Amino acid sequence: MGHRKNALLAGEREFLLIGAGLVALSAYFGPAGLLAFGIGIILYTWGLYLWSVDIDSRPLILFIAEAGLMTAGILAINWWIHRTALSPTWGFGRMVFTLLAGYPFFVAAAVLYRIRMGIFAGETEELGFNLAGNVVLIGALLFPLLIGVPLFTLGRFIEMFYLWKMPLIGSRVDYLPFAAIKKIGGIALSALLIGGLAYYAVTPDYDFSIVNEAEKIALYGKAKGSLLDLTLLYAPRTCGSNYKVTKEGIVMTYSAHTCEVEVYVDGNKLNTGTYEAMEASGALENLFGTPGVGIVRITFQAPGNASTVVVSFEGEENVTFQLPLKR
Repeated sequence: MGHRKNALLAGEREFLLIGAGLVALSAYFGPAGLLAFGIGIILYTWGLYLWSVDIDSRPLILFIAEAGLMTAGILAINWWIHRTALSPTWGFGRMVFTLLAGYPFFVAAAVLYRIRMGIFAGETEELGFNLAGNVVLIGALLFPLLIGVPLFTLGRFIEMFYLWKMPLIGSRVDYLPFAAIKKIGGIALSALLIGGLAYYAVTPDYDFSIVNEAEKIALYGKAKGSLLDLTLLYAPRTCGSNYKVTKEGIVMTYSAHTCEVEVYVDGNKLNTGTYEAMEASGALENLFGTPGVGIVRITFQAPGNASTVVVSFEGEENVTFQLPLKR
């Protein structure tokens, strides 16, 4: 059933356009990016509120649901960073592995965005909004591959362009675009396939893994001919304190430092190996300026018949790994 066309309230299009622009460009604002993002969200939400008063409340409701899903995805990634700190994935693989935690939420949010853009297209007769929704949805599906990020941004710019072109009249449509069960099911299946392939591609294959969560240390191994390829991961420790008191009662400044680590294989000290360190930060660490999760990785080889690996931390008890006989 058709509805009478209504004129948009004053500033409605402008609020949507400026808000969308600030959100899309906030990543390029440096330290002021978070402020720009927040202001953009407020302006965009106000524009949708005016739209709900004037024409249709569904875009505002969908946007609130999108924001909730995006927030859940960001929090899931932050939790996953801490939960999988001792995962053997590294470098680019670790980045993809981390993003997978938020993937279902981002895809769900993109589906709602596509529906919302379909409503805009129907109510303004500006069909370009459908293109914006499609590009964002494709970007969300390809999010674990990272190429989805620029597509997601491109979709928001397309939305801005059609907000600028949008006529100053609109009428409510009764149908809900892009909400067919077959389409949603196809998207869910695609997301499951892409996410599964990404997980499989970035997760290293090891013959055994020994994870000591209490000590924040893990050892992974894979047989390679007559040798063992071993990967040791641990959270760096801090030794010392900012000061110490001598026997004479004199307070001496003393800089805290990262504990030295020595590795022994069957009692023999490891003198070779590759040492790498990284720090993973989630959205909450970036927001509050707190340190991320630091991890050190040592990769080395040991004889195929090795039975123990001992990790000695300066000033702490040793951590001993008993290597499995069958591997």
